[in-house]
Amino acid sequence: MVPEFGDVKNAFNAKAVEFKYSKEFKDYVDLQNKYSVQPTVSLDYSMQVEQLFAMDKVAMIQQGNWIYPALEDIDEDFAQNKVGMIPIPVEGIEENNLPVGVPYYWGVNANKEKEVQDAAIKFLDWMYTSEQGKNIVIEKFKFAPAYSGFDTSKISDPLTKTVYDYLSNDKTTNWVFMGYPTDWAMDQLGAQIQKYLAGEASWDNIINDCRTKWENARK
Repeated sequence: MVPEFGDVKNAFNAKAVEFKYSKEFKDYVDLQNKYSVQPTVSLDYSMQVEQLFAMDKVAMIQQGNWIYPALEDIDEDFAQNKVGMIPIPVEGIEENNLPVGVPYYWGVNANKEKEVQDAAIKFLDWMYTSEQGKNIVIEKFKFAPAYSGFDTSKISDPLTKTVYDYLSNDKTTNWVFMGYPTDWAMDQLGAQIQKYLAGEASWDNIINDCRTKWENARK
């Protein structure tokens, strides 16, 4: 649904989801299922990352640079020298772009006392402008820096390096899931795709159901 909405604001304001790229979405889900450890619906994060990928039992998984600390804890050599990241090749839809986004945001609570707000602002300024704070962002958090002034040569893991390289070369696709109706992605779209993969519903049926649930949530 990324190409349908373009960015998270459009998704947030959308009264309906059309699934303009339903065929491409289905092809993508079918491709993953075809080459997945079975049964696909039984896989969870721990099994994907820790039991299968980190143990060299599968060659590829769909995750992001956030898995690096877990991989490093299991096998530092594997994490440093045997992992990489490539774009998801959905035919005709930004095939060479890497999906990149921010799942959560720092914020200052406008309902708090002024001294609390001032302290929060001071902390955020320190985190992203002081040398100690910037080192924490890159070296401890393993984040790709969102602002200038960071020493990007200190990015030490290959996954975050890849994310930063794609960002620097304007070869990214926006995440839009933060603009979905509350819980729609997990409780509706995710649950319906599981039904499809389990053979309990047709693709057309799950798409129609997800459309209806989106529209009802936005009324």
